Amino acid sequence: MGVVQNFGLSQNMNVSRIFEIGSERSYFIPGRAVGQLQLSRIMYHGPSLLRVLYAYYQDLVPPTLVAPVFANAGAATVANPHDVKIPPGYENIFLNLASDLFKQPIGLMLLMKDSNEDTMAAQYLESCYVPNHSLSTDAMGTVMQESCGVQFERIIPIATKVVGLISGL
Repeated sequence: MGVVQNFGLSQNMNVSRIFEIGSERSYFIPGRAVGQLQLSRIMYHGPSLLRVLYAYYQDLVPPTLVAPVFANAGAATVANPHDVKIPPGYENIFLNLASDLFKQPIGLMLLMKDSNEDTMAAQYLESCYVPNHSLSTDAMGTVMQESCGVQFERIIPIATKVVGLISGL
C-alpha cells in the first residue's frame, strides 16, 4: 500500500470480572480479542485508499470489470470466483463501500522499519474487512484527506531478521 500519513492499530479484549460470594476476592475471565486498524492519508494523484487496499483484486466478468493495479500472478492463473455486481468505482478512485467487492476479505502485512530501513517487526493481519471510509476537505483547505478503518480477525507475527534489542546495560 505504501506510505500513509496516519496509522493506528488497536486491540480490545473483553475481560469479565467475577466476584466471589462472601468474600472481597474477584477473578478475571479473559474473552476474545478484537482488533482494528485506522489508516489515513492525503489524497493525491493516484489510487484512493480503498483502491489500494484491493489493488490485487481482479474481476473480468462483465458487466462490472475490475482490473488489478499491479500484476497479480494468482489472479491471472486462477479465475476469481467472486463476481462484482455493484461497481466500487472506476480507475483509481473507489468510493462505493456498498459494493460487493468490499465483502471479500483481504490480508495485510504490516512491516515496521526504522529510519535506516532496517526491519523492526513484521505482522500479518488476517481476514480484514473495511467497515468505514471517509473523504474530507474544507473551504480553507488545499488538500483532501481520506481515511478508513479496517477490522481484522487476528494478527500473526512473522519471524524476520530484525534489529536486535539493546543489551549489555
